Amino acid sequence: MRVALTGPDGDGGSLGEGLRALGVETVGFPLLEVGPAPRSEDLDRARLGTFDLVAFTSPRAVDALGGPGRGAGACIAVGPETADRSRRAGYEVLVEGEGPGAEGLLRALDGRPSSPVRGKRILLPVSDRARPDLADGLRARGAGVEVVVAYAVRPRADAASVVAGLVEESPDAAILASPSAAEALAACSSGRGSRFPPLLAIGLTTAEAMGRLGLPVAGTAGKPTPLGIVTAMKVRGMGDFSKSGFPGARPRRMRRTEAIRRMVRETRLSPEMLVAPMFVVPGEGVREPVPSMPGVDRVSPDLAVEDARVLVGLGVGGLILFGIPGRKDPEGSSAWDPEGPVCTTLRLLRREEADCACWADVCLCEYTDHGHCGVLDEKGAVRNDETLPLLARAAVAYARAGADAVAPSAMMDGQVRAIRTALDHDGLTDTLLVSYAVKYASGFYGPFRDAAGSAPKSGDRKAYQMDPANAREALREAALDEAEGADVLMVKPALAYLDIVRRVKERTDLPVAAYNVSGEYAMVKAAAERGWIDGDRVMLETLTAIRRAGADIIVTYHAAEAARLLGG
Repeated sequence: MRVALTGPDGDGGSLGEGLRALGVETVGFPLLEVGPAPRSEDLDRARLGTFDLVAFTSPRAVDALGGPGRGAGACIAVGPETADRSRRAGYEVLVEGEGPGAEGLLRALDGRPSSPVRGKRILLPVSDRARPDLADGLRARGAGVEVVVAYAVRPRADAASVVAGLVEESPDAAILASPSAAEALAACSSGRGSRFPPLLAIGLTTAEAMGRLGLPVAGTAGKPTPLGIVTAMKVRGMGDFSKSGFPGARPRRMRRTEAIRRMVRETRLSPEMLVAPMFVVPGEGVREPVPSMPGVDRVSPDLAVEDARVLVGLGVGGLILFGIPGRKDPEGSSAWDPEGPVCTTLRLLRREEADCACWADVCLCEYTDHGHCGVLDEKGAVRNDETLPLLARAAVAYARAGADAVAPSAMMDGQVRAIRTALDHDGLTDTLLVSYAVKYASGFYGPFRDAAGSAPKSGDRKAYQMDPANAREALREAALDEAEGADVLMVKPALAYLDIVRRVKERTDLPVAAYNVSGEYAMVKAAAERGWIDGDRVMLETLTAIRRAGADIIVTYHAAEAARLLGG
């Protein structure tokens, strides 16, 4: 089966690649060429404008406009290829049409429970030959639309010889993806119309244009995808697919044996990228199991050192300490007590010369008698600025005791700058700052609060931890913490927020950590205990997913058991 592609890209880009993967041989007969916008100053002005959304009709429109820059960071896109190009350029794709063209995107918008375009100001970068269908459709749905010509499309100067070659080559079908391609073909069709190969239109708009131009429509693909095109050709009996050797690509070859699977594995886990949380309490010889977290204990500093030896022997990269004090007060003063469980454990670990990175969580929720992450005002609200020096004081205490890294998790505005400044002022310039930059107000924290005794006595933490519905806000929080001096950015929780891990990873050059939190851990343990899942398999699958999403470091209660399996 041989198909001619007539767009500006001779090989058809990702469309041609997809067709070839389905066993279709493609030949390039480009009828069009793409040039710059006739008025580049209009495009420059649009880049600097203030818009709520961008509506992209093609990958070329994305390339012509460029990344979000000062403009809108979100977009709507006509189809999968355009949506993929938009994401790679840094846009958040709110709606992706199934295509083709304007009608597919407008259908997708109408299928949403609430309109993402009503009342919005939308930039629509198009070619100089674009039809007004999308602009009119968006305006009819309550949007304000500014159209800007982003690039020019014109017939190639040698279009006549291209058409002559198409007739002579006589492929099984030729694909026309736009009215512009149909116009270019019709302009060169004198005396050749009856000798054209069967012509397949992508979308009704292209088919209608072909009809007006007198070009025969052998079939119409409802979706601008390789499978949509092949399906339309099969339905219309265009070509002999029995000779195509389908499937031409056989990815299963790469999965045939475990040795091959190991060799080509894209995402790899190793113990040194894992950080194990530890709950430390005052005293000696204390080990108290946490009922909601099987395998996790509250331990005194001496036993914490014993547990750390086991982790080091397994190759686990680090541990993070959470303190549970003997006394609590309104401001959480035990947090910076040099004789408290965290500082005591850190000194013992330094004396031990443990070969792992020792982190200390910096928050006040375990230490305050009200259970909130900062000091409260008379109405019970957390006072942000008054909390900052207390967090800084705790961080300095942990760093003096030997912490390699301090990890502020209180979600106070400015906490990274306050702690970095205090550390540097105290000469602790080598202490890493691991910021819980993106911490959601999640329901997955329940078992942790049991373990640490840190549940709020009144209210909740939604006024300072993030709304689980928000993604763009996560990128802002991460950018702020990076600017304030964070060395590592953390996303918490991990499993329900893999999209956030990926987006933060794509926006920063800093290492990204993700916290596989207590509720995620407890669910795996509970289901495995009942025999509903293979606990070890699901554990490794979960950690692999977090790693695959972009995490360089994974904080997880599975650290020891995962390291045993990975090392075996």
